[in-house]
Amino acid sequence: MKILITLLLALSITNPPCKGDFTIGSTTSQQWHGGRPETGYGTYYKIRLITFFNSDKMKFEGIWIGDKYLEAKAFEIGRENKPEYFGVGSTVLISVNDKVTPNSKFSNKSISKEEQEKNKKEVRLRPFKYAGEGLLVYTIDKKHKYFEIEKFKVIKALYYP
Repeated sequence: MKILITLLLALSITNPPCKGDFTIGSTTSQQWHGGRPETGYGTYYKIRLITFFNSDKMKFEGIWIGDKYLEAKAFEIGRENKPEYFGVGSTVLISVNDKVTPNSKFSNKSISKEEQEKNKKEVRLRPFKYAGEGLLVYTIDKKHKYFEIEKFKVIKALYYP
């Protein structure tokens, strides 16, 4: 009987009950720099998590970094060819790229007024003030939810040739 109680206690400590809509595995940020001025530079933000819902019910929309909203791409690890699809208990990677493009003096391509208007994104207002470094925006059954990201682990920068 003591062995059974010890075993159950050990399992409850190593596998705590799940709370919430997912479990965060890691959150990282990584600066990148293009090799040529026209390539630009930016920061990749990535969140790895395990979902408790499938992609029919849950959608990851974007991440707020400060006052900037960035649209997210989500996919199940190992199924990169099926974006936005994942199952219950899947490890999902959510990624955004905060890219800064160079000004026109570095670019030899001119953009028409129509294309400039098309490229403008709608202005979004932050839903509420948060204390962390980021805010993950997602929906479950089309109801908006938010998860505050306390801190992104900064990893080594990428320098493209």
